[in-house]
Amino acid sequence: MRIFSALLGLFAVLALPGCSDGTASDSGKSFFSFGSPDYVAPPVQPRSTWAKHVIPDGKIPETGFLAAYFDRRGNPPAVNTEEVDNVAIKYAWDELHHIASENFGGYWIGQLDMPEGGKRTISVSLSHAKARILIDGRLVHSTERDSQFTHMFTPGKHLVEVEHINNWHTTEFKVTIGEVEPAPVSDSELRSALAKSGNGEIFYVGLYESDARDTSVEVNLPRTGKPAIVWLDSYEAIDWTLDAPDGVEAAIITSYSPGSRIVDPAGTRVYRTEQRLDGRKGGDSGSCRCISGRFHCEKSAGLGGLSTAISRRTGKALAGYAMTYSAAEVSIRDYDKSAQDEAKAAAARTEEARRMCESHANPDFDRMFD
Repeated sequence: MRIFSALLGLFAVLALPGCSDGTASDSGKSFFSFGSPDYVAPPVQPRSTWAKHVIPDGKIPETGFLAAYFDRRGNPPAVNTEEVDNVAIKYAWDELHHIASENFGGYWIGQLDMPEGGKRTISVSLSHAKARILIDGRLVHSTERDSQFTHMFTPGKHLVEVEHINNWHTTEFKVTIGEVEPAPVSDSELRSALAKSGNGEIFYVGLYESDARDTSVEVNLPRTGKPAIVWLDSYEAIDWTLDAPDGVEAAIITSYSPGSRIVDPAGTRVYRTEQRLDGRKGGDSGSCRCISGRFHCEKSAGLGGLSTAISRRTGKALAGYAMTYSAAEVSIRDYDKSAQDEAKAAAARTEEARRMCESHANPDFDRMFD
């Protein structure tokens, strides 16, 4: 990924919603040279008013996107650009070019080559922000929440522009364009489809979000001698890469935010189901609370409960797992006897904590000091 910085002092202040006077953030000393043969004229004239401040010579990458990040309080804003494969950005506070997240503005411009055209699903994942998507010079979508829609592309090259204005101390934004997604499958449909496989085991990966700036997560699967079946579960949208030495037979994807997908290996058979397992915590008593005799665990089922749920919903036995809040890369841990014993011990600790909590609930007046 090539990163460039440019202080666009030759232009007036960007006409952006919510823009206010302020001091421009740090930037580089020179413009990126757009004379590269990898840069071409867009198939149509950009519609966004932001474009002239990002591509002063009117050229865009032949593939992928040119991304521009700026502090919208700047006068003028300092625009930092880089070439990226996808429209996605994630960071907290001011970790990106010292841009305070609540003042972040982002713009992506690139072209898609669709020789055969056709309908595509476009997913937008964002939080405390707003975004607009423009295709071929026409505004096709504007949103302030997670959303998903379809768009019909004619055969040929198409210009895609994405504008994003963030309003929170963290920035997490993602736009994906892919094949039209089939309807989510029921548990019975999922079991029926997976029953045709000779593989009786499944791996489970549960995260809240990616820890990578491009919202990707790499999953390292163990060698087993047969193609893997894997369940990928998350809250935020994730670009999953599966490092599978024996290949991948099928994947189940569940996420609260739209746009999760497998980017590698391409062509992986994917099933989507609406109900998440949400197993990013092991369910030990350490994640439970006792309040006035009421016992609550965020993930009280633990590994044992997760194993049971996976078996019920897929007809497969849990062979390994990786669970954490946030990560850019995870490796599978075997769900062997040691892990099963650990899960049983955690469940026992949780049950004992529950018993102790409920034993102090709503005491009798006359037995208060017994």
